[in-house]
Amino acid sequence: MTALAWAVVVVVGALTPAAPAPLTPCTLGHPTGARAYASCGEVAVAIDPAHPEQTVGIGFAVLSPTGTSPRPDPIVLLAGGPGQAATRDFVALLPLVSALRADHALVLVDIRGTGRSQPQSCKDERPLSERVRNQEDLDAALACARTLTLDPHFITTADAARDVDAVRGALGFARWNVLGISYGTRLAVVYDQLFPGRARTLILDGVAPLDRALGEDVPADMTAALRAAGDDVVQSFVALKARLKAAPQIVKVPHPTTALPMELTVNADVVNGTVRMLLYADESRALLGPVLQRALGSTGRSGSPLTDTEAGGPREATRREGSADVAGDLTPLVALAISVGEQLEDAIHGPVNASILCAEDAPFFGDEPPPKDAVFDDERPYIRALCAQWPHANVPQPRMKATTTPALLLSGELDPITPPRHARRIEKQFADHAHIVIPGLGHSILARGCVEDIVADFVNAGTAKDLDSSCTKKIGPFPPFADLMGPAP
Repeated sequence: MTALAWAVVVVVGALTPAAPAPLTPCTLGHPTGARAYASCGEVAVAIDPAHPEQTVGIGFAVLSPTGTSPRPDPIVLLAGGPGQAATRDFVALLPLVSALRADHALVLVDIRGTGRSQPQSCKDERPLSERVRNQEDLDAALACARTLTLDPHFITTADAARDVDAVRGALGFARWNVLGISYGTRLAVVYDQLFPGRARTLILDGVAPLDRALGEDVPADMTAALRAAGDDVVQSFVALKARLKAAPQIVKVPHPTTALPMELTVNADVVNGTVRMLLYADESRALLGPVLQRALGSTGRSGSPLTDTEAGGPREATRREGSADVAGDLTPLVALAISVGEQLEDAIHGPVNASILCAEDAPFFGDEPPPKDAVFDDERPYIRALCAQWPHANVPQPRMKATTTPALLLSGELDPITPPRHARRIEKQFADHAHIVIPGLGHSILARGCVEDIVADFVNAGTAKDLDSSCTKKIGPFPPFADLMGPAP
C-alpha cells in the first residue's frame, strides 16, 4: 500500500459486516486523462473463507451524491472483463451518468486481483504480431502464473461477490443497488444469489448469462455484428485476412498517441483482433468500411477493392503516380491495432481473466462447431489449452436462479459479445424486470442518450413496473464513415 492509500485497514471475515470503514480523500484517474475526486478505503477479506487469517485487501472508492436531496441507498458499480478495475475504468464514464450520481452515492469496488486490490498482472513485452496464441503464448502465461501473489484457485466470481459484500458491510449499508457492465452483470447476478436481499435493484448492461460459457458464441456473435456493417465490409475483412495470412506485411507508423516511430508486422491475427475490438462501439464500427478497403487497396467508382494485380500486389503500399488512390495502405489499421491493443492490455488484469474463464467457462464449452458462415476464429481450442495448465478452481457450472430483486436489463442490438439474445434467455428468471434494447448500438448502452435517466427512474422507483423507456426511440447509431474523413453529409 502506498502512503496515500489508506490510513486504516478494516479487517472483516468473508461474510461478516463491520463498523463503517474510515475513508481517505483520493483522486481516481483514467488513461484518457479523466479524473474524479473520491473517498477511498480498503477492507481485508479472507482469501479462502476456510482460512480467515489469510486476507487480501479490497480497495474501493466512494463518490458523494451531487444533488440536494440524496437518497440513502448507494449504487455499487461492477466492472467487466473479467479483470477490469472499477476505480479505473468507470472514471471516464462518470461525467456521462450525472443523473445517477445526483441522487445516490456511487461505490466503485475493485475485486481481488484488480486495481487497488492486490493487482495481478504480467507485462507482455512482445509485439502484437507475435501474440498468435501458440505454444510460446502458453509458456508466457504459465511463467506469469508462477509470479502471482494471489492463488488463482481463489479468484472466482463467487470470491468476487464476497469481496463486494465485504465492502458493503464495511461501509455500513444494509442494502444497495448493484450495477454491472458486461462480466460485471454476471458478478451482479451471482452476488444477488449468494446474498439475497442485499441488492435493492439490479442494473445489468450487456448481459453475460450464467447459463452459457463466455467464449462459446464469439464466432457467431462477432460475425452477426460485422454483417450489420455491410456485406462489403465482411468481404473486405475476409479478403484482408487471407492476404495477410499468405504474406504478412511490415508496416512503419507513428505511435497513435506518442508519435514515436514504430514497426509492426501485420498478419491475419492482428487484423482479427483489431476488428473484434472495433465492433464493440458503433462509432468505431463505423470506421471499418474505409479502413478495411484502404488496407486492401484502391477502390474504383463501384466501390470494389482493386485486385492484387491492379493494386501492385499484396505487399505494395505506395500511391500510384498521379492518383490519390491508395494501394494496400495498412497505416490506419495498424494505428488502430496499436491503440486498441494497448488499451486492452492496460485495462484487463490477465491472471484474473484467465482464472475466472478457466474455472467457470472453459470446462463447460460444448463441441458444436461455429456456424459455417462465421468469419471469426473459434477461440475455444486455445482457451482449453491454456486452462489445461493454468491453475484454477473447480466449480459447478454456473446456473441462473429465479429472483425477486427488481432488474433492468440493457442491450445494444449489435453488441458483438453480449447481444440481446443472451439477456432474453434469462429474462424469465426475474419476477420484476424490464429489458431495453437499442437498435444499432453495440456493447454497453448505459451512457447513451436518455438511458441513464431511465436507470435513475428505475433505481428511485425500486421497480421495473410502468417504467417509461419511450425516449430511447430517439437514439440512433453513429452513421458509417464514407471514407476516413467521416460520414457522408
